[in-house]
Amino acid sequence: MTPILVACLAVFGAGATAVPAALLAHRYVPRRARHELGTYGGLVSGIALGLFMLSVGAVAAYALMDLDAGEASTTREASAVTEAYWYAHSVGGQEGLQMRGLLREYVTEVTNVEWPFMATAGDLTDRGWTLVDDLRYRIEIAAPKPQGPAERYSRVLGTMTDIASARRDRQSLAGSYVPAMLWAALITSGLLVAVLPIVRGNPSPVTRATLAFVSTSAVAFVIVIAYQLNGPFQGVISVPPTAFERAAQGFDSIDAHWARHP
Repeated sequence: MTPILVACLAVFGAGATAVPAALLAHRYVPRRARHELGTYGGLVSGIALGLFMLSVGAVAAYALMDLDAGEASTTREASAVTEAYWYAHSVGGQEGLQMRGLLREYVTEVTNVEWPFMATAGDLTDRGWTLVDDLRYRIEIAAPKPQGPAERYSRVLGTMTDIASARRDRQSLAGSYVPAMLWAALITSGLLVAVLPIVRGNPSPVTRATLAFVSTSAVAFVIVIAYQLNGPFQGVISVPPTAFERAAQGFDSIDAHWARHP
């Protein structure tokens, strides 16, 4: 079942559940009580709606900051991997071939295995860390050529530091979720916004059921969207592995460039 279908079922299911609740309230809640709630409950409704909007804003701000940070760390890591691949070609021989193989394995691991693992486990794979360590070891033992590449060698060591640093940032963000306190505020205020139209005032049963359906569906829709923002690497609204996919495509271009200019 696709996430979009699940979201639609959740939204319309919540609205459909509110309709019989509204009809039961219309029948069993005393008319005088409904009238007083309609007359004096406007302030409470306004406060509940304000709290709900504030909670939505807080959840969105927290989630979007994580999304931006996740996008930045992913781009930085993929760029550093591409720089390391360029250097591996300059090493040449069996050592350079092994480095390029490790870099390709790393990008494949991150894209095909680690990305879905982050969405479910909120962590990175052990194999990803092993590949980074193996690559760092290969670079450490590869002595620079005598034709003046010491600066490039120093730069690629810094590139490996960038890869490890960006990877640690990605690991931290993979386990970052919207705080439980914000979720509690969002759901509680949302329930108030949804429930009050069910019991307030004395409209006709059809009008009450319609108001209950619309308000509950709207609240459910907002909560479903917020849930998709819960983590930067999970849900429909998340950071994709596009930067690493482009890095893998770039490897072929780099290989072709070196083949033309041996």
